[in-house]
Amino acid sequence: MKNRHIFSVLASLALTPIATAAQNNIDWIALSKTPVQLEAKLKALEFDDQVNQRAAVLKLLAGLTPSDQQRQWVELQQQSDLKLFAGNPDHPEQVMVTVNIGGLASAVEQQWQINQLADVYKDKLLSNQWQWHEYKDDKYGQQALSQLLSSLNASSLSSLQSSLVAQDYVGKVTNRTLLLLLSKQENLVLANQLLVNPKDEFSYQFVQSIPALFNEDDAVTLLAKSSNVAELASMSLLSLTKRYANNDIAQKTLLLALQNPKSAFMAASAMRTINNDTLKSKIHALASKNNAAAKFAVSGWQEAEQ
Repeated sequence: MKNRHIFSVLASLALTPIATAAQNNIDWIALSKTPVQLEAKLKALEFDDQVNQRAAVLKLLAGLTPSDQQRQWVELQQQSDLKLFAGNPDHPEQVMVTVNIGGLASAVEQQWQINQLADVYKDKLLSNQWQWHEYKDDKYGQQALSQLLSSLNASSLSSLQSSLVAQDYVGKVTNRTLLLLLSKQENLVLANQLLVNPKDEFSYQFVQSIPALFNEDDAVTLLAKSSNVAELASMSLLSLTKRYANNDIAQKTLLLALQNPKSAFMAASAMRTINNDTLKSKIHALASKNNAAAKFAVSGWQEAEQ
């Protein structure tokens, strides 16, 4: 059996094998190959311990290639109504589910599908048969791609990114897929495509992550471009102000934004807390020419000095 990356829906669950199991050195994975014996061991435990250990076994199985017996056992768990409850610390009058065996078993089944698809992706990539038009750009396909990307070196990542362009498919994948690729390795072609695509939550996530993903020159260039996109302007201008106020291109972008009626007050709001004296001097010059947005920025500095 081969250990796999466990997707966050499973990894985030707080499942700890019970102490008695550890003390008795029970190999629960080996036991899961014989569901009858596994059930006998589980049912011999106290109720809470049984549910916790059942959940722990499910979590372990999610990272493996299952045998037929293990798959059958997980299918049976999907029908289970076993749950554990606890008080909600934020709302003491409420009770919340802490362990849901049926839901967890369904998540394990989904994880196995993702693992299998990730294997298919990797086999195609390693055999130079990767075709982007065969990629499943949905929730499961994207999770499988994420697993694949985590296993690739820089050269393989570059090849995969380049194939998206070479196969003329860069404009056909979702923003989430582009962001997955960019989160592993920078690529200006993919980045620029993401900025011109229809906007969604992954567009905003990308703009937020630009400083972490790109060197300063490329980051400033991308943020300057995204500052001209209405939905992304405020976030982009704020990032330019906070991170790149000393950069000449960033300063030019910010000053132009102050003079653009569509972005003037977004830029001014972002620049009310800057510390760069050169940029401040240029904004003062605009304010002296009765630029209302520049005056608003200057008022922020004056308030901070009081």
